[in-house]
Amino acid sequence: MPDKRGPFDISPEVWGLAVLTASEAPNFFSGLMPSKMTIARFAADEGDVVRLRQAEVIATLMTGGAAVGASLVAKSWLPMILTAGVTGVLLWQYEDAIRNPHPNVMPINSAQNVNS
Repeated sequence: MPDKRGPFDISPEVWGLAVLTASEAPNFFSGLMPSKMTIARFAADEGDVVRLRQAEVIATLMTGGAAVGASLVAKSWLPMILTAGVTGVLLWQYEDAIRNPHPNVMPINSAQNVNS
């Protein structure tokens, strides 16, 4: 018997896979990047900014790969849509930290940094 569900009548299994996949996005980002606070506090060097943006690209590609895989398994766009939303929020937050540093921003290896 053909599936008579409409486009928004999505099974709990597909929702579950979509939520699990979207919840992995922060893990890809945190594996490659420091926290928003650390970025805002210490990303004073242009080389740091370049490395942060490279990490954003890599994390986005890894997250996108997981989303595509989950969407193929689920035969639904939902994992890709939810994961894209979470990825967008993460990129917005990281870019906010990069573009709006703390007023006393300094390179992490600065002599004025207590942890140097």
